[in-house]
Amino acid sequence: LNMWVMDEGQSALLKLDAAGAVVLAVPVGSSPQYPVFDGRFIWVPNFGSNTVTVVEVATGVVVATLSGNGLSGPTTAAFDGTRILVTNFSGDSVSLWDATDRSVIGTFSTGAGSAPFGACSDGINFYLSLAGTAQLALF
Repeated sequence: LNMWVMDEGQSALLKLDAAGAVVLAVPVGSSPQYPVFDGRFIWVPNFGSNTVTVVEVATGVVVATLSGNGLSGPTTAAFDGTRILVTNFSGDSVSLWDATDRSVIGTFSTGAGSAPFGACSDGINFYLSLAGTAQLALF
């Protein structure tokens, strides 16, 4: 049994064994934040490098480092069963990818000064916390 955790100080995704010992450290981008697991991959938003690192859980191998698509202070990733959404705290937007092939779906504004932070999904919709406006948003 294993667990995966972020280590912002090491800029790494860590795989821990049942006793809490590090069995694998996977380098990711600068200031990794709140990742999501899609059933095969862990998607790690990297706030400091404006990237998302995609790591295959079975092997611990980085399969992609995504950039562009509006990434600006990426903070939280969420999965709805088919898409990955990443909040862009500095960019007042969210970025969407197809989870199957990592193709870009687009970047969508959340409003000036909204500072989207948290995100989750119920399998149909995404729900966002907007730190800049103290509101919740449905996407």
